[in-house]
Amino acid sequence: MVAASAMPSFARYLVALVLLGGGALLWYLAETRHSELLFVLGAFALCFGFVAMAFGGMISGVIASVRATRFEGIRATGRVVSSRSTGVFVNNHPMLSITIAFETREGVRHESVARCVVPLHQLSRVEPGREVVLKYNPANIAQIALLEVVQPEARTPAP
Repeated sequence: MVAASAMPSFARYLVALVLLGGGALLWYLAETRHSELLFVLGAFALCFGFVAMAFGGMISGVIASVRATRFEGIRATGRVVSSRSTGVFVNNHPMLSITIAFETREGVRHESVARCVVPLHQLSRVEPGREVVLKYNPANIAQIALLEVVQPEARTPAP
């Protein structure tokens, strides 16, 4: 599996160049017209331009790697070993760090950690021992994407 970059390198540098040039232009206009708003906008554009140039490749590489795992990874079934809260809440739902044990298609048992936001009413679905469906990146087995939690089989009441 080859992960293509999220944005070609020339496009990253073009964005950085536009931001740097736009920031410099805004800064020049701020000095000639004595406008604080243009000064602030120019400063932000310059900062974002430097960030885009310095970290654009790293950020797009991480995005491409995550996208490759989720869409091109190898599907597997695993079991939840443990789950704990990370302390982060999104819309009042906790983000959990879920340790999952699974086997690769070569038969090697592996444990990896997935982080995901779980609604409060579905916390019981990520209890230890529950089955989950995931995809893993064969180039980096520690990188997994949790797809779904398998529902327990429906139980019929005893007569």
